[in-house]
Amino acid sequence: MTLSDDIKIFNEKIDVWDRDVFDKTGELIYTSIVEGSAITGAPGQPVDEGGLRASWSRVYEDANTQLIGSGLSSYNLQNEDGIARPGGGEYKLKSPVGGRHSVALTVAGFGAIVDAAKAGDA
Repeated sequence: MTLSDDIKIFNEKIDVWDRDVFDKTGELIYTSIVEGSAITGAPGQPVDEGGLRASWSRVYEDANTQLIGSGLSSYNLQNEDGIARPGGGEYKLKSPVGGRHSVALTVAGFGAIVDAAKAGDA
């Protein structure tokens, strides 16, 4: 085997590792927002009837882009920041599961998520 062959094999391993970290990072982001995470401190989405939690999805737009979002954007915003829409005021959180600020805490914990994905700890 030549040095060139060794470098090619090494590059292929790096590509697989990069893909694994990319996939795991998306999985950890999705889980942090939806179910909660010890890595980020996010509580996850509340579960009263389950509609908000079920509205979240993770899809691959292309090989290098994962989209994570909710189809219930208005309700999601109310839950995220605790402000009722359209009239303002306080939004009542009724669920004993989940809580507020899961998206913000996940964004703030992005570096820790990537570190966990790279380490394979999560």
